[in-house]
Amino acid sequence: MIGMDREELLAVIEQHGATAPGLAPRTPGDGRADTRRVELVNPTCGDRVDLALTVDGGKAVLRGTASGCALSRAAASLLAATLRSMVPQEAAMLLDVLVAARAAGRPLDRAALPDLGHSAPESCAEALLALAELAVAPLRRRCILLPWTAARTLLETGSTPA
Repeated sequence: MIGMDREELLAVIEQHGATAPGLAPRTPGDGRADTRRVELVNPTCGDRVDLALTVDGGKAVLRGTASGCALSRAAASLLAATLRSMVPQEAAMLLDVLVAARAAGRPLDRAALPDLGHSAPESCAEALLALAELAVAPLRRRCILLPWTAARTLLETGSTPA
């Protein structure tokens, strides 16, 4: 794992899974014409994400709700906190790397990661990367992937406005 040991990561997952501090709720402003929205459900376990993406000041802003297990909620919260300081192109690059690694259960392609040096808070970006490499059962990979897949969908060309 990158820069964080397992115990530290589990503590972050517990914190973000309990309160999702990185994921702000959707607001009335999320009804803007440039807002993208997606809702996904994991039929295996019932995890659900309802996310909206806007670009504010050139930066990707992810808001919404995540319900279900701690892994799914933490993955959504950590991603939202990390994306706040990224332009959409960087966010899409990051999500491509995260989803590819997590789906295959293999290490991150570090060479393909965008620069996360400006990501705030740094501990969220660190935990997000560590979560992509956390050893979990194959079915639990879907829990982590759910919000990441939803966010990637929002960033893809051709996604539909809310």
